[in-house]
Amino acid sequence: MSTERPYAELLQRLRAVGLRPTRQRLALARLLFEKGDRHLTADDLHAEAEQA
Repeated sequence: MSTERPYAELLQRLRAVGLRPTRQRLALARLLFEKGDRHLTADDLHAEAEQA
């Protein structure tokens, strides 16, 4: 993911699949994509979201 405009790529990804880029979706997208290619369970994602 680009460090210059990190939200630009997230916005593009969300819009590409037909989703509006709400604050909540952007926050979850950041958690999913900023740390690179990794496997997360829903519980892992939930725990990270609570810590953020």
